[in-house]
Amino acid sequence: MIKTLDCLNEDEHAIFNLVQTLKGTMEDVENQLESLDTAGKYRTIYQDYNSFFKSTNDLEALKRIIFIQWFAVSEPFAFTGISELNVKLERDNITFLIDLIAKRLIDEEFKKMIAHYYSISNWYFGADFKPSELAECIPEISGNSGLLFIDRGQMGRYWNAITLL
Repeated sequence: MIKTLDCLNEDEHAIFNLVQTLKGTMEDVENQLESLDTAGKYRTIYQDYNSFFKSTNDLEALKRIIFIQWFAVSEPFAFTGISELNVKLERDNITFLIDLIAKRLIDEEFKKMIAHYYSISNWYFGADFKPSELAECIPEISGNSGLLFIDRGQMGRYWNAITLL
């Protein structure tokens, strides 16, 4: 049975809330996360998002997938509980995203997200994005521009936090 986005949101929040309770040095927190298998749980959530996306083509699922991929390489494991995703799925998702960009099938919100992710971790996307494809995704980023990020997993928490700045 394929989980819904609401169910996956709850699964993500459970891990996020757990990560927030852990204390100690980064190494201590990482050891605690490993003993709790948060990386394994997040890999399952990531796989579930991929299954949901493949069965529905729901752009919201792809937004969360790309966020998780980016967040996993942009923030330490001790902060996210995310580590070592399926590399083949990551590549396939980036390839699919590039195809959607080329066909102009992503919305303005997703364009802003991609531009932001690229501005922080261009090395992660750099080998795949061509300048013309990336240019399609670089609108002016200012505030939250009315974007709503309630109940949208860690992606929602992240965007709510940075748009308050």
